[in-house]
Amino acid sequence: MRSTSGQHFIGLDHLRALAALLVVTWHFIPVGLYPPDAAPSLIPLALFDEGHTGVSLFMVLSGYLFAKLLDGRRILFRPFVRNRVLRLAPLLLVVCAYQWSKSPDPVRFLGDLARGFVLPTWPNGGWSIAIELQFYLLLPVILVLGRRTPWAVVAVVAAALALRMGVHLGRGNVQDFAYWTLGGRIDQFAAGMLAWRFRASFVGRGRTVGLLFAVFAFGWWLFDRAGGFYGTRDSIAWVFIPMAEALAWSALVAWYDGRTANALSPPSRLSRAVAFYGDVSYSIYLLHFFWVFKAARDLGETGFPMTNVYALMAAAFGFFLLMGVPAWITNRCIERPFMRWRRPYAVPLAPPAPAATQRPVLEY
Repeated sequence: MRSTSGQHFIGLDHLRALAALLVVTWHFIPVGLYPPDAAPSLIPLALFDEGHTGVSLFMVLSGYLFAKLLDGRRILFRPFVRNRVLRLAPLLLVVCAYQWSKSPDPVRFLGDLARGFVLPTWPNGGWSIAIELQFYLLLPVILVLGRRTPWAVVAVVAAALALRMGVHLGRGNVQDFAYWTLGGRIDQFAAGMLAWRFRASFVGRGRTVGLLFAVFAFGWWLFDRAGGFYGTRDSIAWVFIPMAEALAWSALVAWYDGRTANALSPPSRLSRAVAFYGDVSYSIYLLHFFWVFKAARDLGETGFPMTNVYALMAAAFGFFLLMGVPAWITNRCIERPFMRWRRPYAVPLAPPAPAATQRPVLEY
């Protein structure tokens, strides 16, 4: 993960690779092919069986990274938005153009693209990119409030929690709102930002973070055994699931980033290999939709044991590794050329003026 300034955070690339692997595994395992009691008995593997939590990890990483890059700096909003468009739009537009060319109703597809800025209608997982864009519009405000007091960021999470509870009480179902909209994802962006602010509480405390994440993994295993994403549509648990994911992943991100940033030895070959998949994870995320469902279906037709969740996860891992090839090509040919046009979007916060001459200024 290399920022506009050229900084490289290899630990965050490792975690981006994990997030992409979780999502790919989630899509590779056929829906409803085996009952909930056939879910993995090994608790950590529930994270892959319900790998949609990888999207939550991506959101936490976004909040954490921007808090890290903008620590002690003032964001220049127009260059920031320009950079994010240059980073995300080229490959997304290529994917959308291809899907439009294959659409049986091109006019309706264009309407879905227009609605996708608000509703989850962009193809190939593009709905999560729309949520990222919505978060970017709020980022300057959250940064200003967060510098005054971290409780302001906590208040954002509390407001989202209250809103989800209101939606659940009013509709009897909050899953769609919690999963597909910023109303659920804002917890994860905010938690990532808070994790950077309080990173000293996690760095060097691997046992504490491990215990916290083990509790989350056990809860995720219970969620998986209860039917997971498709079996809990009307559960009140979806009021709290985004926040639980946010807390667990943000703690892991802060700890792991601190651990890798303070490493004295150069990265090993394995570390660089994992980082490669993190570096091309955006391409993997958008492209794997073209092949993942067909690959799983074709595998089943060969007589592969499709009711064995462990065998499916192993096959999903192989598919993920193969996705590195097309992802590398699109990363080099489509993403990187536009990334060269990015420009710095942050400046150091001005030191306070002497009391006798200090005047109020607008930061943004």
